[in-house]
Amino acid sequence: MGSLWRSRVVPALLPMVLFLLVGLSSAQGRFDLADLGLECSVCNEAHTESGITCTWRGQPEESYRAWFKITKNAQGRCPPELTEWQPCNATSENSCRIPFHKCSDPYHDTYYVLVNSTSMLYQTINFAKPDIVKPDPPENLRIEAVGSTDLTVGWDMPRCAEVPYTTYVCAIQYKSLRDNRTREKDQIMVEQPNPQSEKIGSLVPNTRYLVRLQCRQTIGELWSEYSPYLEVKTRESAPASGPVVRTPENSWEDYRLGLRNVTLRWEALDPNKWNAEALGGYLINVTDKRTEESVNFDITASSQNLYTFTLANLKLSGYRVEVFSYNTEGLSPPTVLQLQDISARPDQPQNVIASLNSDTDILLSWQPPSAIGGIEEYFVSWCTVENDHQCAGEGNETRVPGTQLSVTLRDNWVPYVRYGFVMVASTSAGRGEPSSTVYLYSVEGAPSSPPQNVMVQAETATSLLVEWNAPPVQDRRGVITTYRVYYYVTPSVSGQQMATAEQIMAVNITDDSQPVLLSLSELEPFTSYTVTVSAVTTQGEGNRTEATWGRTSQAAPSDPPTNIQISDVTVNTVALSW
Repeated sequence: MGSLWRSRVVPALLPMVLFLLVGLSSAQGRFDLADLGLECSVCNEAHTESGITCTWRGQPEESYRAWFKITKNAQGRCPPELTEWQPCNATSENSCRIPFHKCSDPYHDTYYVLVNSTSMLYQTINFAKPDIVKPDPPENLRIEAVGSTDLTVGWDMPRCAEVPYTTYVCAIQYKSLRDNRTREKDQIMVEQPNPQSEKIGSLVPNTRYLVRLQCRQTIGELWSEYSPYLEVKTRESAPASGPVVRTPENSWEDYRLGLRNVTLRWEALDPNKWNAEALGGYLINVTDKRTEESVNFDITASSQNLYTFTLANLKLSGYRVEVFSYNTEGLSPPTVLQLQDISARPDQPQNVIASLNSDTDILLSWQPPSAIGGIEEYFVSWCTVENDHQCAGEGNETRVPGTQLSVTLRDNWVPYVRYGFVMVASTSAGRGEPSSTVYLYSVEGAPSSPPQNVMVQAETATSLLVEWNAPPVQDRRGVITTYRVYYYVTPSVSGQQMATAEQIMAVNITDDSQPVLLSLSELEPFTSYTVTVSAVTTQGEGNRTEATWGRTSQAAPSDPPTNIQISDVTVNTVALSW
């Protein structure tokens, strides 16, 4: 704003300026108008200690004189000599100071300033104080780091500022010594008495800054000079980010064991992101997505540019991997990776066997599935077959760790009741197919009722087909291992067919829930037989069924007729006998 008042001369006063110059140079020659860079400023137009300071550009081997006066409008309020040219008190070779005059109107009176040089050059300007207000620089600058990204800047406005009667706008300039970029926070209103304070945020941790300040009146245009720089350093904080991690690699996997090794590689963190003088290292957090179980690994920072770490013996399930950088102030935001779930559902458990340990304990043993491993758990369920023949409904269930191949089951086992046991293996991919049902009685006995629905029908002339079903479940009282079929020739009423000795055929079975079909062979053709059936457990034989009858099919005679005789032969007939 000061440059606005350079080389300005009011035309009406030009004769007086020339008259002064003629008087000053009558013995020297003529003065020439020139731009000497003359500028004037005042800290505050109304402060009693705020004089007007005028400066100009000096030249080597030149000397200067400065003059001032107040407009004629001040006559009657100010001494007459102040409205005439007066020497301006030199403060240096290129500056002078006009003291504060209480008689002048600080807002309306016009000042005139003239500077001339020994080389016969001169410049004059005129102004009113409000047009040249340029505050003194802020004083007592104070800076404190209040966090890793915040500074508090404190200062005092100069005495001539007269806050709060005059309001100011200030601007804080701060330069990062890390990237050499200069930033500014402006529009800071100053309306209260000293001390002043302002907060600067969004800074970079552990970074040195140069800070300075300037102000101007709210209604003015001229900014003060900057206060001297002060250097400050923000506090340390946790690193700005995690490292850049490359795509994880499965360096080894085994589906039978259900395990894999995953190798991680990442680049050393950029020191500009440490936010501290030193980096402590890297923390790896690995979380199983299914169970939310997690484990941490700590890798100390070193001078290497590329880090390698293998996550050994992970399951085949999906994982969330977070890689942090850390220092003494804490952890960075994580770099997050996802490890894909490559597990598969298992096959059926093999060779499931149920056996009775005691009246209260049942031992169940098995072998793991043949193909898919990595078994995490086995699920064992059981039920009473008479209530749930397929053991598919609501029953009892217990979990067994995947490392076990047997379990002792304790329950209120009911004697003579048949139980079914089913096993399912589980991996991180879920449950597999159930095993075949295994049956067991807690206490066995002989069946209390015979087999059901016995049917006998002819198969050939020498064989009968016998079919039956097992006794009712609640009456078996054990696992049926054998059926006994009793049969003999049924005697006829006429006595033509005599009873024969009873014969027995044993039929061994592996699944007593299925119907049984038996062929009785080497029988007599077209002969009636009586058949009964019984069921057998390890504890004995049950009752026989009611008798059921069946007849073999007819067959051609085994011998020709004998004693054939011919008699009574006539022209038209012959009599035969045999």
